[in-house]
Amino acid sequence: MDELLESGITEEVHEGPTGWVSPLVAIPKADGDIRICVDMRCANQAILGEHQPIPTIAGVLQDPNGSSVFSRVDLKWGFHQISLAEENRLVTTFVTHRGLYRYTRLMFGVTSAPDKYQQIIRDVLRGCEGVANIADDLIIHERGEEQHDKRLSAVLDRLRKQVWN
Repeated sequence: MDELLESGITEEVHEGPTGWVSPLVAIPKADGDIRICVDMRCANQAILGEHQPIPTIAGVLQDPNGSSVFSRVDLKWGFHQISLAEENRLVTTFVTHRGLYRYTRLMFGVTSAPDKYQQIIRDVLRGCEGVANIADDLIIHERGEEQHDKRLSAVLDRLRKQVWN
């Protein structure tokens, strides 16, 4: 919880009663750490989502046909890079032994999150040639090393310039 608060992914809820409170679920990980999850099943019934096409692996693998140089980029913290508008944070409120908290960033468990994330990343990368993404995994490809490196550099520059508020 402290890590989520310190990184700005969650915030304490100080205002009065809320109609949205989901339970916190702690899942033990194989390495002994704990994954914090929020059971969003009830809240998800009220969330209106936009359906976006999410590419399949088969579809992504068709595009690089003929390419011989590849790079894979994994976007760190995926959903947590996307800010939630202030008015949408209320629905992510969850309860802990320390009080009420809510997410300030997109989170796992929201049914519309994968579609929205895919749309945002696709929009950010629009115009970059030789790149495909499925969620937070990017594949950059080209036939030759020099052109590949230019494409990779363009993608990294685009990501660097993108403001993830």
